[in-house]
Amino acid sequence: MDYEELRGAVAGGAVALRVTQRLQPAEGRGGKVFPPTYAPPAGTRLRYAMERRVVGGEEVDCVLLDSVASQANRMELALLDEWERGAIPLVVAAVDFAGEEGLEDLGRITALEAPHRIADAIFRDSLLDGTLFRLSDVGRAVTDASPANASALYTYHPTGLLFGMWDSTG
Repeated sequence: MDYEELRGAVAGGAVALRVTQRLQPAEGRGGKVFPPTYAPPAGTRLRYAMERRVVGGEEVDCVLLDSVASQANRMELALLDEWERGAIPLVVAAVDFAGEEGLEDLGRITALEAPHRIADAIFRDSLLDGTLFRLSDVGRAVTDASPANASALYTYHPTGLLFGMWDSTG
């Protein structure tokens, strides 16, 4: 597909693109691939992230080389880089620790970097204009957002609509 075909598809209302591509290890054809391993329960061996896939009409176990979460984290950092350069207008929530004694080395942490995004404890336990974030107008609006009314997320944390977020305590 060239640029003109892509442009026509987007202008014509296409809703998805599918790319099938054979990849090679960085080492070249026949080189080794090292999938990420995860810490196992005590006393067991390292394990790979696995997923069931349909290949040739049969369900098979496959080792994941990358995850949706890992891809999202990389996309968020790319957005953060562009935002910091001023290349894109984007609402980015952040907590600045620079003026906090003993925490200066943390600097600024944005919702694009925090593990649970704007629902992270970094935000939950921070103050916004002297009020605990969760009790502030912004914090309440974000916490009260739902699939039926996500306008607060669109206003204060639009990337949360794209990448999701995990409010593990709310």
